[in-house]
Amino acid sequence: TQMLTAGGFTGKTATASGWGVSTLGLRDTLYKADLKVIGDSMCKVLFKLFTITASHICTASLPTNVDIFDFGGPLTLKQGQYSYLLGVTFFGKPDMKVSGIYTYVPPHMEWIKKTTDTDICTN
Repeated sequence: TQMLTAGGFTGKTATASGWGVSTLGLRDTLYKADLKVIGDSMCKVLFKLFTITASHICTASLPTNVDIFDFGGPLTLKQGQYSYLLGVTFFGKPDMKVSGIYTYVPPHMEWIKKTTDTDICTN
């Protein structure tokens, strides 16, 4: 299978989901937010303290009032009738205009397959 680079998704809309946090603690409703995938160069400007590599994918907020910074939560991309896991939440700050940095999943598929001893659909 051909591995897609994170840059191939720049400009596309992906969805982050999670339970989120509030001033009262954890919420009891699952939230989701649409986010725009941004390129590595923009991500490096916005997150100067992090080393952005091919194992990362970054997003910027689209108009939303939802803060769902659940570390380990999914970033998915819908294509046709399927949603694909693009990333897993690595870092985000609600007060920033950028929603976050995600661990980009495709470079880790062999490790996931080996560790979980599971067949993985990569179509």
